[in-house]
Amino acid sequence: MAQYGKSYGTKEEFEYRYKIFSGNYHHIMRHNMQNGGSHKLGLNQFADLSSKEYKKLLGYKPSADKTPNYESVASNGNPSSVDWRKTAVTPVKNQGQCGSCWAFSTTGSVEGAYAIANGKLVSFSEQQLVDCSKSGPDGNQGCNGGDMDLAFQYFE
Repeated sequence: MAQYGKSYGTKEEFEYRYKIFSGNYHHIMRHNMQNGGSHKLGLNQFADLSSKEYKKLLGYKPSADKTPNYESVASNGNPSSVDWRKTAVTPVKNQGQCGSCWAFSTTGSVEGAYAIANGKLVSFSEQQLVDCSKSGPDGNQGCNGGDMDLAFQYFE
């Protein structure tokens, strides 16, 4: 609670949040013990939220006319591993209570592509996408969700 500045107005709210936190904590511990080195889970500011509450924070809204557009990239001469944190990934950011995951994933992709192309890691503004990347009633909806493809179009 102290680490993330959490406080609860009533004893009932505290007990309710503690029960959720405890369940999430045990889920994390079980996962980390069972999955070894694949990936680890950890506690964060969302550990006292139910799955339903957490999902409300997610704002991805795919457009109906999605057609995958993939390019094949030859792997000849590429290193067997790369630590992208050193070359193409900015530090972790927090979208807070805003359902703007679409904006964060877009800036992360563009930041990485820009860093690889230009050799300079720059942090782009999710807030600008949330505020400005709106293209009509079916477009991005700020903190109420959006689509990365529309945000990429805004960048273009």
